[in-house]
Amino acid sequence: MALRCKRCNSGSIVYDRSLGGRPVCSACGTPISETKGTTSRRSYSVGRTPGTRGQTFSFKTAIAWLLPISLVGCYLYLMANPRAVSHWLAPYSPSSRDSWWIKTPADIELLIDQAQKADRETVDPWVHGTIRNLIASLQAKGVRLLISERVMEHAGGEWDPGLAEIRIRASTVSMGSTVLAEALSHETAHVAQSCRAGGLGKSSEPMGIKVDPAEVFRYQLDSPLYKGPPSSKAIELEAFSVGANPPWAIRLLDHFCKG
Repeated sequence: MALRCKRCNSGSIVYDRSLGGRPVCSACGTPISETKGTTSRRSYSVGRTPGTRGQTFSFKTAIAWLLPISLVGCYLYLMANPRAVSHWLAPYSPSSRDSWWIKTPADIELLIDQAQKADRETVDPWVHGTIRNLIASLQAKGVRLLISERVMEHAGGEWDPGLAEIRIRASTVSMGSTVLAEALSHETAHVAQSCRAGGLGKSSEPMGIKVDPAEVFRYQLDSPLYKGPPSSKAIELEAFSVGANPPWAIRLLDHFCKG
């Protein structure tokens, strides 16, 4: 089969001694062995709009930079907000399983109704109003409220700063409206103590507020739940004092948790 130049379609072929006898098109001088590669390169650019190669390169370069910049941005955000991941995953945490998440006005009213069923005498309306206001204030600060059995042993409720959630036992609710209000106020005091320490994710530290005499809560403070030296019970004495005066909890929450 006669060789032809695929660039200019000339059939005039010579063998160039300077190129080791390689066939070369005498019309355009293109080595026959390179014609395929050259043609391939030329056909690749056919139909392309002038300047698109640079634009494509710029787009790919932007994408290549965007990924590492995004990763660095996410890392810096998480470093500045250590609670972000745990907060995002809170609905899927073990404490959320088989729990009742109090998050809507309907949930709040149903919770109050559950407590009312256990009331043996008429409860002052301010108790239920305080429960509503407490829960609304906690939600506004980013605190979740769960009715859950995932509470430490011997405790009726628990504040978990790692997940920014309060967990109250169902048995505490079934003890009546007043007990529920006191338990919520007690745990809300611990939330305020965390804010006093630097934020919701921090461990509680004393707020320095005025408290009732320790003898008033001696039975609770001496229980196995709070074992340890007297100096370690300051945060609990504050919480019990606030629990005995539920409206106080809302003021402390607003004062210390301003963020």
